[in-house]
Amino acid sequence: MLSLVSRVKKQPYRLKLSYEDLMRHRTIHRAWMLLQRKNREERHKELMAQYQRIKMACDQLEKASPELFARAMDKPRSLRFPLEYKYPTETPPRVAWDYDWKKSTTVQALSKKK
Repeated sequence: MLSLVSRVKKQPYRLKLSYEDLMRHRTIHRAWMLLQRKNREERHKELMAQYQRIKMACDQLEKASPELFARAMDKPRSLRFPLEYKYPTETPPRVAWDYDWKKSTTVQALSKKK
């Protein structure tokens, strides 16, 4: 890619093509763009059908059992990624293990609810 980019303008060099090669290039490019659009539209149709099926199932659940529907749609706001969890870093932690760590009270209360 570096060889295709000019040093001064930082943009690709303009292709110097004959008229026939330019027509071939444009035809292939249009065909590629049409294929991408077709694939994108198919994917959109699949996702819309999936969404409609999920919506229909939720509507049926709401009619059949409003309590189950409310429990299924409940999103607990207090459950976020706990700060106590370790995540990958480039350097090791200064303190490898916290032996005095205790589980937070909100997590304990939520685990007892279930």
